[in-house]
Amino acid sequence: MTSYDIQNWSGYCGQLRSIFDEYSRAISELETVVLSVPTDRYTIETELSDENFPDIRGIMDHIVGAAHAYADYLRDAINQTDSCPQEHVYNLETPEDAMKSVLEAFNLTVDALASVKDYSEDQLAGIKFSVRWGQDYDAEQMLEHAIVHILRHRRQLERWIASP
Repeated sequence: MTSYDIQNWSGYCGQLRSIFDEYSRAISELETVVLSVPTDRYTIETELSDENFPDIRGIMDHIVGAAHAYADYLRDAINQTDSCPQEHVYNLETPEDAMKSVLEAFNLTVDALASVKDYSEDQLAGIKFSVRWGQDYDAEQMLEHAIVHILRHRRQLERWIASP
């Protein structure tokens, strides 16, 4: 488990607890990779660099920004508001700072779901919304997307670290 303080979600329904378990596992696996990066390689370009992801810090900026956006979408759908996108301030100066920011976004997600923590599977499926890229999601689909997003970029980082 991550070296940071992950919230206890024991009061949440089984469906959310299992998703949070997998989300936290994905974060823990990401942390293992990110914290293996020597600080001097964190902002160095490699043969894998491009305009979207010039360095590892850029990849972490994308991961953190997306995780915050997912939490915002969920919160807005539950509260029936529309505040997306919101400005979030986070620190990415070091790999350790970046992982703290990932965890902050995860905790915002857990908090966003606090008011529906005892919902049934059908009630959770009723939380529906559209995102800026045109896709329609329900709460569970967004959470699953958030997990896979971390897994995909963890794999990208593994390749990045292995590159010259």
